[in-house]
Amino acid sequence: DNTATGTALWEEVVWTNATREAFRKDPLKWYNDFWLKYFPATGYELCGYKPSRGHEAIAELTRLKVSDVRVITQNVDNLHAKTICQWDTENCLIEAHGRVGLYKCIPEEDSDTDSESDEDEDRPVKLGSRKKRIAHKRALNDGKNDGNKNNRPCVYEAMKNIQPSELNPEDVRRVLDPVVAHVGHHPDAPPASSDDADADDSNSRISLKEPPLCPGCSRPCMPQALLFDEGYHSHSHYKFETAEEWIANASALVFVGTSFAVTITDVALEFARKKGVPVYNFNLSDRLEPTSRLHAENVLGPADDTLTSLLALCRKKLSDDLYFNVK
Repeated sequence: DNTATGTALWEEVVWTNATREAFRKDPLKWYNDFWLKYFPATGYELCGYKPSRGHEAIAELTRLKVSDVRVITQNVDNLHAKTICQWDTENCLIEAHGRVGLYKCIPEEDSDTDSESDEDEDRPVKLGSRKKRIAHKRALNDGKNDGNKNNRPCVYEAMKNIQPSELNPEDVRRVLDPVVAHVGHHPDAPPASSDDADADDSNSRISLKEPPLCPGCSRPCMPQALLFDEGYHSHSHYKFETAEEWIANASALVFVGTSFAVTITDVALEFARKKGVPVYNFNLSDRLEPTSRLHAENVLGPADDTLTSLLALCRKKLSDDLYFNVK
């Protein structure tokens, strides 16, 4: 099966390369042989990717009167933000795995695991280490208080995003900044050949001559994406404490298009089992099996169709409730 083989090869590539450890060995090679080969150099928006009807339906659900819908996405394509931002991104959306097109700094070495003891161990949902977040904030404050920059971590390590326009040096910005780089015509990309089978895949022809450097500490910096050897607490962009709160307060959990293969879905499902929270799985093929502990319902089909139908049902329910309340 070619599809299964391709999926297995892709998973091997990602598992092998999507780590801080792999990046630190050779940042330039990591960008040229892995990241720029598989992910858009300037983010998804200049590659023609647009929100689907499913994205629009989710955004509309967050806007419904008396709605209390919150969206936690594993996607890094910024498409949810492009639809929800017209309403209230800050209070409705968490990009739990980051966003392609933004960057972050990482320390020269770390031991970023989730195995250590933590604050509030008995909280109902645990995605990341609160103790490590507190320690990082304290280190930043301590460095400010003693006036010694060498004693505090770079602010871009865990607190702030690096915009592509802030990357150094200038040659890197010309490739990675969407304002000055154009898909299919990057200044550092060779001209396309009509004999090249991959001529239309401009992203595969992009390469850097040196890695992007952090504007705060001049170390090589990484894309703003959660890696396999990082925790959700490793950067404020992932908003793990807010995500914990949203899941813990949910009266229902709705999954859309997930393979249930990452930590956040495992944590959310375990919470649903413990608290009896109903779960709805909108998916093409991956099913959840209902059990005595998991109240799950599968809604199979393209998300564009099933989510649009869900939105229509919710609107009708609100309209009916309003009609009967007025009567």
